[in-house]
Amino acid sequence: MAHPASVGLLALGEHTGAKFNLIPLSGGKNTIAGVVTKEMDLGTLTSGSVAAKGKSLRTLLVFNDKNVVPDRLSNAPTMNQVYGTSIPPLLSSRAFAIQTSVIRDHPDRFKILNDTVRKTFDDPDLKPAILKARGIWEYINYGDMNDTAAYLKGIEAIGRRYRPLLTGKKT
Repeated sequence: MAHPASVGLLALGEHTGAKFNLIPLSGGKNTIAGVVTKEMDLGTLTSGSVAAKGKSLRTLLVFNDKNVVPDRLSNAPTMNQVYGTSIPPLLSSRAFAIQTSVIRDHPDRFKILNDTVRKTFDDPDLKPAILKARGIWEYINYGDMNDTAAYLKGIEAIGRRYRPLLTGKKT
C-alpha cells in the first residue's frame, strides 16, 4: 500500500479538484531535499519527519484528527477542519502482529505480550529515552488490539478507494 501521506494528498485532490502527480522519491530524506531545493512544488510526508526539520519546511495541511505539534508544523490545520471531510487519521503507525490462531491457542502468551507493551508505555524512563533519541513525544502513544483494528479499517478503506491511482498502471 502507498504511504498514508500520499493517500491523504489524493483525498485532498479529489475533494478540491486539484491534480497531483505522485512521484516516489525513496523516502522522506529525498522528498525533503526535493522540496527544500525547489525541485518540486510540494511534498507529502509523515508529520514527524517535517516537524523534525524545523523551519526549513512549511506545513500547509495535516492528514490527522488533530495537529498534535502545532508549534512545529506551522500551526497547520487538518484537512477535516478546513474542508469538512472525514478522512481517517493517516498516520505512519508501527505495530506488531500475531496470528489469530496463536491468540486462540496461547492466550497466556498473548497476555504476556500485551502486558509487556503496556508496561513499556507506563515506564517513566520511556519519555526521556524518546526525547534523548530526538523523537517527538507527542507522536508516541499506546494502542491496543482494538485501536489497531480501527486504524487498519480506516486506512484500508481509503487505500482501496484510491488503489487505481496508486498502482502505477493505467486504468
